[in-house]
Amino acid sequence: MLITRPAGQAAGLQARLRELGSDPVLFPTLAILPPAASATLTSLCSVGILAGQQTFAGSETFALTDYHLAIFVSPTAVQYGLAGIPVWPMGLRAAG
Repeated sequence: MLITRPAGQAAGLQARLRELGSDPVLFPTLAILPPAASATLTSLCSVGILAGQQTFAGSETFALTDYHLAIFVSPTAVQYGLAGIPVWPMGLRAAG
C-alpha cells in the first residue's frame, strides 16, 4: 500500500495502517510549500483585507471583517493561511 500524502502529513496514517496489520510505504506525490508571495498575503490581510481597501479577484472589495465564518479546506490552508493574518478579526469564527 502506498501513502501518497505529502511528507510530514502521512505519519499518523502510516502508523494507524500498521496497527491494522498493513505495511504501508510512504510515497509522497507532491510537496506543499509556503506561498511564493507570502509577503503579499500578509500585506493584504494586515492592510487591505482587514481595512477593506484591496480588491479580491480584481472585482469587489474583500474585507475579512465582513464575514462571520472563515473555512479552511486543509491543514495546509490553516498552516499558511493563519500565518498571513496578523490580527484575527474579533467575532470571526473558523471551521476546517
